[in-house]
Amino acid sequence: MILNLAESPAHAIAEQIQERHGRNLRARDLTESGRPLAIVRVTIGKKWSAIPDLSLPRALHQFDCRPDQLMSHDPRCSQRLSRRLHRRGVPGFRVWSALSGDWHCTVLFMDRAVNLSLTFGRRRRLTLRSRGVAQAARVLDIALR
Repeated sequence: MILNLAESPAHAIAEQIQERHGRNLRARDLTESGRPLAIVRVTIGKKWSAIPDLSLPRALHQFDCRPDQLMSHDPRCSQRLSRRLHRRGVPGFRVWSALSGDWHCTVLFMDRAVNLSLTFGRRRRLTLRSRGVAQAARVLDIALR
């Protein structure tokens, strides 16, 4: 199991609303399985340096990764790469988002995340006026209604 952490509210929201690309976003779209979407700040307390940054060429080389493997829309490809990195013993990895090269996320392997001293902030329910919604919608060409 993994935990996918975006580095900005806009990126986290974009990951959740991306299927609305080129369409409208209404308040009712900010739910999943009948429950409201929310955003939570997660802080990695220690051992941050143990997480390789695969947006850097030296880390790609060190872990024998290719950018096309990281950004493949074929889940089998990205899952193979994740399993390989997990076998190498890393707690996760940082990589740029397939949605925008300006955004980065950190993927954590949950069986190792306990060693990272994660802290979770207060859950904030998403609305069309939430911080980051307008930016995410703009990047994805989504109209807010």
